[in-house]
Amino acid sequence: MLVPAAAWHRFEGISKVTSSQTIGEADQYGSAAQRLAILENGWRIFMDHPLLGVGIGCYNQANARYAPGLGRRDAHNTYISLGAEMGIPGLLLWLGLVGSVLVQVRRRRRSLEADDRTIQILWLERAIVGCLVAAFFASYAGITIFYLLLGMLWAASNVLGRDAADLGAPPARRALRAR
Repeated sequence: MLVPAAAWHRFEGISKVTSSQTIGEADQYGSAAQRLAILENGWRIFMDHPLLGVGIGCYNQANARYAPGLGRRDAHNTYISLGAEMGIPGLLLWLGLVGSVLVQVRRRRRSLEADDRTIQILWLERAIVGCLVAAFFASYAGITIFYLLLGMLWAASNVLGRDAADLGAPPARRALRAR
């Protein structure tokens, strides 16, 4: 109901691909074949520069250098793009950043009873996971909203964990110091 008929027609092409039929024959628009060529090219760039990559923001130039017929195209895959631009160390650091936030949030959420605040954090966490799945089909590493969502999730879980641990205790009093 919400997806246009033209999109369903294009999705039908995927189901028609057989072992003897190429992706180019199934997709009359040619976008699937181009995306596959870009991904293969991105993988080749990554394999040629696994340690340091080609440099942050230089994937488009490397893509044009490796495959002049494709030109300066985006990788359409966050993980391939990060691996090609920053190598294995950069990709692992990025995955570590995202993974550490998700692990911390999950630990905090498990130790708490479900209420409105934990449900809100659950939905923020689901938004991040949705972004990570969508990252297989687009390059999101340079988009600010992803990091804002990640920061909101981290901050909300820290505040929630602190508030929830002290719900039954009276508020702590601190002595004021004059300087």
